[in-house]
Amino acid sequence: MTETDQEVVISVADILTALRKHLNLIIGMTLIATMFAFIVTFFVMTPKYESSSEILIDHRVGEPQDIQTINTYKELITSSTVLRKVVKTMNGSQTISKLKSEISVSNQQGSQILTIKVRTNNPNRAAQTANVTAAVFRQRIKKITHIDNISVVSKAAARHTPVSPQVSRNLLFGAGFGLVLGIISAFMVSFFDKTVRSEKFLREIKLTCLGTIPEIPNKLQTTHKLSSRRRRLD
Repeated sequence: MTETDQEVVISVADILTALRKHLNLIIGMTLIATMFAFIVTFFVMTPKYESSSEILIDHRVGEPQDIQTINTYKELITSSTVLRKVVKTMNGSQTISKLKSEISVSNQQGSQILTIKVRTNNPNRAAQTANVTAAVFRQRIKKITHIDNISVVSKAAARHTPVSPQVSRNLLFGAGFGLVLGIISAFMVSFFDKTVRSEKFLREIKLTCLGTIPEIPNKLQTTHKLSSRRRRLD
C-alpha cells in the first residue's frame, strides 16, 4: 500500500469515527429540524386552495390560430381593466394587486383553451374568483372586439383539499437539513476537540510522548472499591 493510499484510508477512517462518535448529535439535530418543519407546516403556514376555470377561444374554420392573440388574451385576463371589474363584482373584498397575485393563466401548446387558476386561502373564494374572472373577461372581449368568440367550457368548483403546504416535502426537507447540519456539527466538534486520547494524536501534531497511563478495566475498578470499603469497615 502506498503512502497516498494509506492517507486516504486514514482519512476515511477518521470520518467514520467522527460520525460514529457523535451519532447522538446527528440524530438529535435531524429530529429537531424535522420537528421544526412539522410545527411550521401545520401551525405557521397558511393552507392554500386552488380552483380553475377553462375558457375556449373560438376560431373560425380555416382560420389559423394566432399565438400572439392568445398571449394578448392571457395578459388581458390579469390586466387592471378586467380585475377592477372582478373586484367590484365581488363587493370589493380585496385589492387589485392582491387579486393579481392569486391569478395565473396558462394554456397547452397548440391549444385554444385558456386555464384561469386561482390560489387563495379560501376554497370557496378561489372558485368564485375563477368563475367571475372568466365571465368578466368574456364580457370585456365582446365589448372590445364586438365578436363573441369566448365561451366558458369548464366552471371552477371549490376544492377543499389544500395544494400547499406540501407536508411530505417539507418534512423531508427538514430531515435532510437537520442531517446535514448534524454531520457538519459532528465534524466541527471533532475538529476543535484537542483532547489527547492516543499516541497517534501526538504524532500528528509532532509532539513526543513521554509516557502513558494504562486504563484500568471496570472489573478491577469495582474490585478495588470493594477492597477499600472492607478495609474501612475493618
